[in-house]
Amino acid sequence: MTTENIENYDLIPLSDAVAEIGAQCGGDNLPSMSAIYGRANTGRFPCIRRGRWRYVRRSDLPLIAKALLGNGASVSAAFSA
Repeated sequence: MTTENIENYDLIPLSDAVAEIGAQCGGDNLPSMSAIYGRANTGRFPCIRRGRWRYVRRSDLPLIAKALLGNGASVSAAFSA
């Protein structure tokens, strides 16, 4: 594996990350995708932009969930296991 492949191994598209967060937290309190992309653009959570696509690290999912859902108990419960 090259260095670039190792760096990219942990990256997932932002839309997939939001779907995973929604599946683990119920998804009822998630903002719209346009609001999520707006938060990514303003730096509310770490995001890597490559071309027109945005990627996040899988290890940052709890941080992203906290940024999207707030400090509720559902965030810590969903990512505790």
